[in-house]
Amino acid sequence: MLNSAAWSPDDAAHAVATRGDTDVVWLSSTDRGASWSAPGVFSGPDAATRTAPFIRVDDRLRLHAVWNSMETGNVEVFYGCADTTGIEEPGTPGLPPVRAVLCPNPTRGMIRLASRSGAVLFDRDGRAVAGLVPGPNNVRHLSPGVYFVHQASGAERDGPNTAKVIVTR
Repeated sequence: MLNSAAWSPDDAAHAVATRGDTDVVWLSSTDRGASWSAPGVFSGPDAATRTAPFIRVDDRLRLHAVWNSMETGNVEVFYGCADTTGIEEPGTPGLPPVRAVLCPNPTRGMIRLASRSGAVLFDRDGRAVAGLVPGPNNVRHLSPGVYFVHQASGAERDGPNTAKVIVTR
């Protein structure tokens, strides 16, 4: 169910919705709603019920969402962020391109992977330099530069998911 929508300075439309009881997802459209991106997942890997997501877009084209959850048995407010400026890489032929949900990007030491499964971080030479888990990941040990996050197919969607992330000091 669609819960909130926002427009970015580049005139793209962004929406946040609940999928089932446990997922908070976002979608984007750059053609006035004629087509939409594959859903990006804001919420974490547990099975807590999510309700009332709300979305806003900042001037750097990052999506910010808040929602309620009963994760600990109490009503809590959660926050998620997605960078819409990342490079989309094509997935499996015939499927829409997908994007890892990473925030912040660029990062100075911590990167959040909004996903139900982990990913691998590769340097520009294709060497695996870190395993990423859902939620916050410490990348302070990495040298500044461009890295690539890759989720294997079937992790969130039916195709590989690769995104660029920049690590700064």
